[in-house]
Amino acid sequence: MLDSGIGGLTLFNQFIKHLNCVTYLADNRYFPYGIKEDVDLINIIDRLIFYFLNRQYKKVILACNTASYVYHKYLKYKYKDLVVSIIENTVDDLENVKKLNRVGMIATKQVVESHIYDDLIYQKYQVQTISKAASELVCLCENNNTELIKQYLQNHLQDFKKENIDVLILGCTHFNLIEKEIKDFFNHQLPVICSGYSIVNQFILNDLCLMCNKNKIYLTKYEQIYVEKIKRLFNDLKNIKIQALNI
Repeated sequence: MLDSGIGGLTLFNQFIKHLNCVTYLADNRYFPYGIKEDVDLINIIDRLIFYFLNRQYKKVILACNTASYVYHKYLKYKYKDLVVSIIENTVDDLENVKKLNRVGMIATKQVVESHIYDDLIYQKYQVQTISKAASELVCLCENNNTELIKQYLQNHLQDFKKENIDVLILGCTHFNLIEKEIKDFFNHQLPVICSGYSIVNQFILNDLCLMCNKNKIYLTKYEQIYVEKIKRLFNDLKNIKIQALNI
């Protein structure tokens, strides 16, 4: 499972409740992905996917919407069903929304400008998507800056309250970390869909645990303060050793 930072750990944390075969890589050396050019992201993501698939891993989950967008655009036909993208699974979660006329979505600038969510949602549900770039929010989530996060929501998400959206998609796994703050901002009147949660069910139901190793967490740049942050934010991960991976 790959992400640029700690956002995808929201999914990893769900996986390890059911499976004992998951490796998570936080590519903190190249964080954040959302401000990089496509050519740089292609090289980064292709290298990471290739690394794990050539070390007996059977599936690679892109627990990052920006990485998933790049994969869709440039790498999909290279790896096919060996790689699981977070975007389609998140779009599928809209099936559980009873009233669906207008969808709101926040994500990195690259994901918004790609229109990948807009297109997939329209193809499947024939409804309009109101998308808003929130790249700055990714770093605030990564740094767990609660006060600045609340200020950002107040300053940048007010428009959604005027758009009559029926549901809000968090098109970045970092935003999963602040699901509560976002629901509070909308006074719990708006359904919120976190990125990728349905992927967990997909793997459990299909019994895709193809390895029998212990769950692992790697960083591409080891920093003790980063490790301490992970342990502080994710209580269930305190007993998992976090190591550096030279890649």
